[in-house]
Amino acid sequence: MINLQTADSFDKVYAFYKQQMPANSEKMKMSAGGTSMAEFQVGDTDADRKSVAITQKGSDPTSILITMRRRRAKRVRRQPTPVPRRRPRPTPWERDSQSAIDGGPA
Repeated sequence: MINLQTADSFDKVYAFYKQQMPANSEKMKMSAGGTSMAEFQVGDTDADRKSVAITQKGSDPTSILITMRRRRAKRVRRQPTPVPRRRPRPTPWERDSQSAIDGGPA
């Protein structure tokens, strides 16, 4: 979300965004009681929506609120990589026992 302010008039900012945004993206434009508002939207779903809202109250600076939502990719849970099991090292006692079984010196 980005909030900008400019000294440019509402009509000048509105004309700029009307020219820059795709056709049929304007969702609202109204003026009442010294306040002017307009909104442009692009995107079919909440996850992909981009919008520009323009507001001016009386002689205050014109506010521009830009909102962009991006669909987040679903996280893929990876299966843990199996770790090869190592045979434990024989203790000295086990080595001596195996040597005695094999017929070697103990």
